[in-house]
This record gives sequence, structure tokens and C-alpha cells, in this order.
Amino acid sequence: MESVNIVHARTRTYSLPLRQALPPLAGGARARQGWLLQLVTDDQHVDYGEIAPLPGLSRESPPEIHAQLDAVAELLPAVNPWPSTPLDVLTRVTRELPRTCAASVRFGVEMALLNVLAARRGSPWHHELDRPWHPTIAVNALVSGSEAEQRSAVQLAVDAGYTCLKLKVGHLSAPAAIKHVCEVGERAGSKVALRVDVNRAWALSDALAFAAGCRHCAIAYVEEPVENPEDLATFRKDSGLRVAVDESLVTPNPPPADVWIVKPTLRGGIAATLVLADAARAAGVELVISSAFESGVGLRALCQLAALTHATETVAAGVGTGDWFVRDVLADPLAITHGVCHVDRDIRFPTRLREKGAP
Repeated sequence: MESVNIVHARTRTYSLPLRQALPPLAGGARARQGWLLQLVTDDQHVDYGEIAPLPGLSRESPPEIHAQLDAVAELLPAVNPWPSTPLDVLTRVTRELPRTCAASVRFGVEMALLNVLAARRGSPWHHELDRPWHPTIAVNALVSGSEAEQRSAVQLAVDAGYTCLKLKVGHLSAPAAIKHVCEVGERAGSKVALRVDVNRAWALSDALAFAAGCRHCAIAYVEEPVENPEDLATFRKDSGLRVAVDESLVTPNPPPADVWIVKPTLRGGIAATLVLADAARAAGVELVISSAFESGVGLRALCQLAALTHATETVAAGVGTGDWFVRDVLADPLAITHGVCHVDRDIRFPTRLREKGAP
């Protein structure tokens, strides 16, 4: 296929109301805000990328993003032609964008370019990256809020067919979390895996007490169980539980872990995530792609990345956040059916936005 010429690059902001507030670590807002980057080619193909820094966790500020997106809108048409293959595009993005480019902006630019290539081809870009992929991926349901709210959400998720739940428990004391997690495990049943996310809320002694109190519960792993990352190695050795890292993964020297939780919005995009996936595989670490509460545009990219990078299709991706939104920018929001995303079947190009959603 011939090279690609970008003739227009435009951005607009969005603000999407949420059914519940974001977790406190992510700012606690009741609306998700971000940007869409629209690309138009000289042969009139159109598609989008999403830039959605997560308050409280992303380092870039809105003014920085505005400035960088203005520069991107000028850059992309100025350096035509673009390659026609996803791998070459990712290499070119690495060369063209400055090292100071924000992680969320880099992800959005890569996403927009790969999406517009997919729109030209009429097939998803994860088919074109010279890697094996899974046609379907399991998805975990994200369960947050008070204990009562979580019990209700767990029942809804189990009834909807989810076989993996991620419970946010950092707002609870260790004794309360023991009681809550064990009750949820009993309600959900033995066929449902539990992931427990503490968000660095506990001292090592509390985390170890939790592990001891939940020794009979079927916990798949505990994510960020201690407030001091230097205590993770001790917790991992003494608790008998598998440990996942998320926030700690972005530190210069990540601690040893069994699972890496990778949010491409925070990690710098598609190419960076593929590099991390190769490193995880070499180290014998499980990798889990997770959302930063992106809209459906970003979730489509995350599902494709999970299809490319997860060890098996049963490793649940943390992309079950679409139902947190009252509405989406997509005309047809991404479907999760019985806890599964049918990546090959349901992710089609070009991306279709709601009538008033395009830039």
C-alpha cells in the first residue's frame, strides 16, 4: 500500500459525565476530560486518537498538552509522507516527536496514526504488527466505592458473566478489607478470580495482616499493597500472595513483582508498551493492560494491545471501565459480553464517533 499523506490534523476537547466519581487516587472527578486528535489523509480517510491524561497520576498539565497538541497538528502534515505499515509508523513517531513529548500525547499520536492506517486497510492494526494476537480477551470488572456499593457491583458483574473482579480496598482498614474480600469471594464463587488493589494505602504490617486473614480466599494477586515500595519485596516473600505493581512500575528501579499493570496513557504509548511486553516476557512476569479511564476511542486501542501482549486470552485486561461513562464519544461503544471483548469481531475501522463527537 502507498505511503500516507496527512492533510489535516485537528484537536478538540471532550468532557464525559461519569456514573460514579473516579477513585481518589485519580482525582475523584465526576467527569472525564481529554482530547481527540482527528487525522484526515489526502485520500479522505479519517480516524482519531485520544489524549486522556489521568489527574493525580499523569505528570503533564493541561497547558502543556495544549501546547504539544498545537505543535503536533503542525508537525504531522509537515513531515509527509508517512509509512503505510504500523511498525514503520511507530518507528517514525519515535524519531519525529521530541523526547519531552508527554506520555498521553505520544499515545494519542500513535493511536491516531495507526487508526487512520487501519481505516485505509479496513482491518484493525493489531493484525499488522508482526506479532501473534488473541481474537478475544477476558476483561476484569472494576469494583470501587463503599462496601455496600461494591457488593451490589459484584453481583451485577457476576450476573453479567465476568469471571475476574478487581476490588479497590485501599480506603478500608486491613481488618475491614479481610472481611469484605472474603465475603465477596464467597458471594462470587470459586470460578471468579479476585484482584485486590490497595493503591499503596497500607503499612507493611497491615498488608501482611491482610494476607494472613485472606489465606483461604482465592486472590489472584494484590496490587500495590504497601505505601512504601521498598517494602514490596518483603511483602512478596512473607505473604505468599502474588504481587502486582502499577504506580511502582514507573519508578526508575521497579521492585520485583509477579505482575506488571501497564497503562499506556501513563507509560508513553503503543511502542513503549510493546517494549515492556517483551521485557515482561523475558523476565517471566505477567503483563496486564489497564485503562486510565479513557473513552471508547482509547479503550479500542487498549483492547488491541491486550490482544497482542497478554500471555493468554484468559489473562483479564483492565479495560472494563466503559460502563463508568454516562455516554461515550463513540457511536457504538465497545461491547464487553460475558466478561469478554471480541477484539477481532467488534473492533472495526474507521472509528465512528457520535454525531456531535467529531472535532
